[in-house]
This record gives sequence, structure tokens and C-alpha cells, in this order.
Amino acid sequence: MIEALEIINYQPHENSILNFHKGVNVIKGTSHGGKTSIWRAIRWVLQNRPLGEGFKSWFANKDDYVVAGVEFDNGYVYRRKGPGENVYQISGIDDDLAAVRSDVPDEVKEITQMNDINVQGQDDKYFLLQESAGKVAKALNSVAGLEIIDETQISAKSLIKTTENELAYVKKERDRKAEQLLGYKYLDEVEPIVIRIKDTFIEFNDKRAYAADLQDLIVNITSTKAIRDEIKEWLKVKERYTKLKEGLTIANDLYKEYSDLEELVSNIYSLNKTRKEMKEWLKVKDSYNKIVNRMAFYKEKKEYFRQLNDTIDSIKQTVSVKNSLNKQVLKLRKQYDEKLKRAGVCPLCKRPW
Repeated sequence: MIEALEIINYQPHENSILNFHKGVNVIKGTSHGGKTSIWRAIRWVLQNRPLGEGFKSWFANKDDYVVAGVEFDNGYVYRRKGPGENVYQISGIDDDLAAVRSDVPDEVKEITQMNDINVQGQDDKYFLLQESAGKVAKALNSVAGLEIIDETQISAKSLIKTTENELAYVKKERDRKAEQLLGYKYLDEVEPIVIRIKDTFIEFNDKRAYAADLQDLIVNITSTKAIRDEIKEWLKVKERYTKLKEGLTIANDLYKEYSDLEELVSNIYSLNKTRKEMKEWLKVKDSYNKIVNRMAFYKEKKEYFRQLNDTIDSIKQTVSVKNSLNKQVLKLRKQYDEKLKRAGVCPLCKRPW
């Protein structure tokens, strides 16, 4: 409840103070005497409106401030505007609060506990009597605190929509994974073929080694072409050379064929490995997550023990230094006693012998 109002340099008010009584208060006066300005000053404090400086008194100087202060039963709110300053000052807070555009700081709202409904001018529509049924219901819901139901419904709809989108994405991913798995359903059928190809590949390697030997032989034979005319035995190997050449052609064809088979086998092995890796990952996924969490736990403990070891090392070093100093003190004390003895002074009582 408003208990008092102070207005300075606001329209016709140079410095006015009004104290209100509990209940209904009536303000009367001549036309253009400043009655409406009182309502406008209260509205300026509560709603930060109107903007600009059109409400500043005509008799105020350029450097004068416009002030409107409202005292409530739970505190006060002062609105102050002047050269380079546009702030609120409220009870309980020493620092000024900036009035940004038409916004009202939350700290001010907490003290006033008032909004547009609580401030009505003589030219405004009658409260709730000239509004539509929807606006009346909205205002009543706001007063009764029922707008939380609408906000909850909006939030629930938004959450449902988000959940449905996420569910659709998960279903789409599930179907995509299922479609990918269909590509591996023939691996069991392909396994015997892979075994046969493997055996063929081994046989191919043997023949390739044989072909390599033949190639070495051909190289040796080719190197003798320069002295072919001088070697009579060449005629004896000519037919054999021809057969070897034909065998080399066959070996090259086989090599190309088995190279294609080798590439096919490599691809099949890769697919089979990928399938096994996926199966193995699904088996150890939960264990892996547990291990990761456990590793994080041990990492934290390891850091703790490292710090503890550093502290222990520091203590040991301090003890070592202390022992060293104690030894030096004992040594100096012994030297001191010996010097006293040589000087004829008792080391205990410090008196001459």
C-alpha cells in the first residue's frame, strides 16, 4: 500500500509531499492544478513511462533533476532523472539501479507489487468492463495465478513435440542400422566360398613362385641371346624355351586372375572384420563405459596420491633440513663448550674455574 508520495520538478509540482491514509483518499483542486500529474508521477515510478523529458517542469533549470518518490508499507522507491542520469533508488540497496528504456528493474517490482492493472487514468477504459471476454479471463487468471496452467500446457506441448521429433529420429536411425545389418546376412553363406578362395590363393602363390622361377630362367636364357650363334646347344633348348614362354603367358594370366581374387578376398575379410568388431563392441559397450568411469575415478585418486606424495616429500625434505641444522647446532655448541673450557670457564654455569 502507498503511504506517501514526493514529487520534485514534475510538471506543475516544484516540491510536493503527500501523505496518504489507509482506505480511500480523495485529491481535489482547481483545473490544471496538478491532480493528474500526481497519478502520472506514480505511473512514472511504477511503469517507467512516459519516456523522454516532456514531463519536466517549465520552471526547472537545465541541470535540475526530476524526482518522484513513493513510500510503501514495505519500503520506498525513488525515481530520479537528470543530466547524464536515469536511475531508481530503493530501500535495502545502496547502489542505484539503471532505468533502461521502458523496463522496470525486478528489485523495484518486488517492492511495489503493482503493474498496469493497479494504475488507471481518467481517460482509460473502465477496468474489465469494456474488455473482451478473452482479455477479462486472462486478467482474472493473472490475478488468481492461473496463468501457470497455460504456461504449463505450452511447455508440455513443446516437450511433447521435442520428444516426438527425437523419437522419429531414433526410429529412423534404427531402420537405417537394420538396413545396414541386412548387408551382412550373407556372410555365413560366403564363408565356404572364402575358404575355397583362400585355398585357391595358396595354390596361386605356389604357381606364382613357380612362375617367378620360370621368369628367372627366362632371364638367364635371354641373357644368352647375344652368344646364341656361338652356342650350339641353343637349338636343343629352343623348343623348351617356346614351351616356357607359353607357360609364362599362362602364368601371367593366372597372376592377373588371382590378383582379382586377392582383392575380393581382402574386401570380404574387411567386411567380416567390421561385422565382428560391431558384435564385439555391442558385447563390451557397458563394460567399456564402466571402465571409463573407473579410470576417471582412479585418475582423480592418482592425482590425490601424487599431491600427497609431494607433501610427504616436502615433509621429508624439511625433516632432513631440520636434522642437518640440529647437527650443526650440536657441533657449534660443542665448539662453544670447548672454547669455554680453554678459556677456563665452566660450560654449565658459565663461571671461571
